Order: sequence, then C-alpha cells, then structure tokens
Amino acid sequence: MLKKPYVIAEMAQSFEGDPQLVRKLIKTAKKSGADAVKFQIFKPSELCTEDYEYYSLFQDLMISERDRVELIKYCQEISIDFMADIFGLETYSWLVKNKVAAIKIHSTDIKNYPLLRGIKGFHGKIALSAGGSSLAELDKAIEILKGCDLVLMPGFQAEPNLFSDVELNKIEFLKNRYDIPVGYADHLDASEKMAVVLPAMAFLKGADYIEKHLTIERETLELEDSISDLNPGEFKEMLYYIDGVSKFAHTSDSFKLSEREEAYRLRSKKVPVAASELKEGHKLKIEDMALVRVGVRPDEVLDLEELEGKVIAKGLGYFEPITRGCLK
Repeated sequence: MLKKPYVIAEMAQSFEGDPQLVRKLIKTAKKSGADAVKFQIFKPSELCTEDYEYYSLFQDLMISERDRVELIKYCQEISIDFMADIFGLETYSWLVKNKVAAIKIHSTDIKNYPLLRGIKGFHGKIALSAGGSSLAELDKAIEILKGCDLVLMPGFQAEPNLFSDVELNKIEFLKNRYDIPVGYADHLDASEKMAVVLPAMAFLKGADYIEKHLTIERETLELEDSISDLNPGEFKEMLYYIDGVSKFAHTSDSFKLSEREEAYRLRSKKVPVAASELKEGHKLKIEDMALVRVGVRPDEVLDLEELEGKVIAKGLGYFEPITRGCLK
C-alpha cells in the first residue's frame, strides 16, 4: 500500500471576513476528512498598494487578531491543523507566536528573499508554491530555504484550471530535481466531474500533499474563490478515490508478482500436456505437446521450447500434463 497524502482543505479568502463563517468552514473541513485547513492571513499592505484593484476587498476580508487566536484554538480543539498563506514578516511573526502547524509561501513571493530568509527558523512545515515560477526561481528559493521542512506545491491559481493547465508530469520531475516532498494544488472548476478524481491521479503520480478548495455549499453561498470549491460530499468522494489509490499494489521498480497474481498465473495459464500417448524414453518434440488449461493446478508453468528434446521418464496418456517429474 502507498502512504496516503496529507490533504489540505483550501479556504483561501472564502471566509468573507466573518469569524463565525471561518469556524463553520473549519468544522466542515474536519467532518469532510481533511488533515489541515488553510486560509490566507495578511495585512493588505503586505500584499499590495492602495491603488491595486482588490485593495478594498482585502481590507474587508481581514479578521481581528483576537478572532484569529480563537480560530487557531478551535482547530487545536477538534484536531485539525491550521495552516496559512503568508505575505509578509509581520503576519509570519504573529503566526509563529500562535504556534500554527504550517505556513505556505504563495508563488507571488517566490522572489521575496527577505521573506524567505525571515521564515528559515520556522518550526513546522513550509509549503512553497511553484505555480507560474521558473526553475531558476525555484532553485534560488529552495536554496535559501535549505534545511527547512519544505514541501513544493506545483499547480497554479488561474481559476478555473483548464485540462491543459494540469501539471501532473511536474510532480515526478520536481521530486527528482530537488529530492524533497512534492504535492499538488488543483484548481479545476468544481462543477467538472474530473475535479474529484484529479487529486487521486496526482497522488498516483507521486504527490505527498494534496491541496483542494472546500466550501460549505457552493451553489447557495457565493463566496470568494468559490469556482473551484468542492462541496463536503464531493470532498469526501475525492478522499474515497485517494484512499482507493493508496490500496493499489506498489512494487517499486521490480516486476515481482503478488501472491494473488501468482495464484492467478497458475490458475489461468495454459500448460503443456501430451498431444497423444507418449511412451517411456520418448524424446519430446513440439508437435508432441499441446497447451491447455488443466483441472489440477500446476506447481509451475513450463515452457514448450524448454521441454523440447527432454526425455519422458514414464509413459503419458493423451492430454496428461507434462511436469518436471515426468522427465528424466
């Protein structure tokens, strides 16, 4: 069996600045089976200037520090990790003080070297978004964060992702290049049937972490970032597929048959039998043998061409199996 990935329920800014809604989202994530819930925590000044088109929206989405503390405590109470995207060192310092389990660096900050250097002492997991970043940028960021408990997250936030945006091939490439855990952040349109299956595909391709948007009710609650939000039932269905993939046989680079496959082989393969009555001392030729399934399961599947030229130790009747015990 494969070790199941760590699953992050992405809430981003869907809490609409309402701490009660955040609590409901956290509870939904826990009931849906997520390992962590992730929000974007920031001050607008860490993210953009006042003339940026979404500056006022970012202001509206902020919740007080007191409410944030209560929400982190609530996560601890119900045993789900609280994780946050950060965009500046002030927010980072506050999160460290409140002992969050993990943080994520958005790809917008891949070249924010003061921020990257400032988080090097973080005690928990650091997820680094790779979406829209060049290899040179990733090389430098990962070098700066060397020694940290780091996971790299391909997948980019052009919502909704098109099928042509899906980057599962990058998972193995990044693992081989950096020798660190790699996850996948999916942003397919939640109404697309593939949205609940793609994370299991990413897991099968080697993803150690899965990040997927989750909401309470997509059709009636029109929240921020809702286009790729799964409903709780869909999120559970996604986890069902991931759990199923975890049970797939895993034989690494070998081609060793499992016990069940070995039993199937002996049950299903045709085996050599005498095509006619053969006398003791007869030297086998290809035309002396036929291949059929037999009622008594053989101990092994012998090869016709390997049997050619072998001498029969005792007489064989028509369609009697040819085994090693029949040979001199």
